[in-house]
Amino acid sequence: MIADIRRMLEHYGFTGEDLTRARLDFRVQLLEEETHEVREAVGNGDAPEVVDGLIDVIVIALGTLELAGVDVDRAWRRVMSANMQKQRGQKPGRASDGWDLTKPPGWRAPDHGDNVGRLPNIFKGKQNG
Repeated sequence: MIADIRRMLEHYGFTGEDLTRARLDFRVQLLEEETHEVREAVGNGDAPEVVDGLIDVIVIALGTLELAGVDVDRAWRRVMSANMQKQRGQKPGRASDGWDLTKPPGWRAPDHGDNVGRLPNIFKGKQNG
């Protein structure tokens, strides 16, 4: 998947431009818009739009990580490894009917401290360098 994301970013020339704080904020806004569209599609019972919207969320999220210089594969492995240590259950306060994952005692979140790409510089107002 990430190879497809890279091809798309290169095709549209995004890889040659800096990911600024404003552009990062814009991409987060896109994620929110797509999530809203998925909610609407679910409410309308529109299966094709649910599929399209969920894929768009993935494309935007992976593209944003790639543009920020994050090693997506490494981050993915860490998150999945941590998620596989969780337990199926129901988090208090959520009406999940048991379709949730809960953190058992001693569970540790993945550490991405060495894999944040250029995000610290973006937050400091510096460009991709």
